[in-house]
Formats: sequence, C-alpha cells, structure tokens
Amino acid sequence: MIIIVTGTPGTGKTTLSSMLASKLGGRHIDVSRLIEEEGLWVSVDEERSNALVADIDAVKRRIRAENSRVLIIDSHFGEEFASGIRDEEAVVLILRLDPFILAERLRRRGWPKRKIRENVEAEILGVCTANALSSEARRVCEIDATGLTAERLLDKALRIMRGEEECHIHVDWLKLYGERVLDLLSSLEE
Repeated sequence: MIIIVTGTPGTGKTTLSSMLASKLGGRHIDVSRLIEEEGLWVSVDEERSNALVADIDAVKRRIRAENSRVLIIDSHFGEEFASGIRDEEAVVLILRLDPFILAERLRRRGWPKRKIRENVEAEILGVCTANALSSEARRVCEIDATGLTAERLLDKALRIMRGEEECHIHVDWLKLYGERVLDLLSSLEE
C-alpha cells in the first residue's frame, strides 16, 4: 500500500505521515529530508530562500527501491509520486488548512512574508489538489485539517482509507471567505 500525504507546507503532513507509519507499521519517507540527505537535487532556487530543486526521477528511483509493505510518502509535491510506484494501491491524501491559520503557522516558523504569501495562495487556490487530480492517481481525497488534533486527523485518514468515510474533494476557501482572502494576501505583501 502506498499512501501519499500532500498539501501546502504547514498543513500537518509530516505529523500525519509519522503517525500513519507508526499505526500501520509502514515506512515514512519525508521527501524533503530525503532530497537533502541523499543529494537528490539538481539546483538551488535562490529566489525561494535557497530551496533545493529536486531531481524528480532520482527521487522516484529511490522511492521505488523501498520494499516496505506500507509506504507513506510525505511531500508538498506528492502528486509527482502518484504514478509508477505501485499506483494501483496508492491513495493520495491532501491536507487542507484554513489559510488564516496557515499564515499564522508559517509566521511562527519565521518564514519570510513572500514565502508565506506564496504558500497561502497555493492553499487558497487548491494547487496541491489540482496537481493531484491531474496526476495518474486513482484515489485522491482532501482532508480539512482545520481544528483537528493530530489524533483526530489520524482517525479521519484511517477511516477514509478503510472506506468508512467518503473520499472526496470538498474544500473551497474562496467560496467560504470570498474577498477576505484577498485582504489576507494583501497583508502578506512585502
């Protein structure tokens, strides 16, 4: 079984992925850490705080080499791994988070305004969802993590994976907040 946990940075991917690995006896792969630790990058993006630009093919090869019965892939670009890795068994869980809460989380992490704005925009527009839906993944589910404890988030993810709760795409921050999200984005301009 392959579980791909994706979403904007700050939504709880790593926490959920670690808990899923523990609960299911699987292997958790934090793709960002893997890229850094194993040198699986092709360049450095200086405009994005020196972020490493992943060598996607090398990362895919490395993940394919894993032989764990349950594999949990944790990445904000997890949809890249939805194909070619035993995809018939894959589920993509997209964590969504209220953009106002997300902005505050990223502020507390000390992120620069520009990077916060970029990620909050991605959350508002559902970029991770759009990317997952355009991938080869057969099962794509959103989970609104807003207000959920880590334990409740884990329970919700497990219920979706077991078919006890509906797997669907349902988060629309623009519909919920309307023009208020524009005020949030304006507050994040440098």
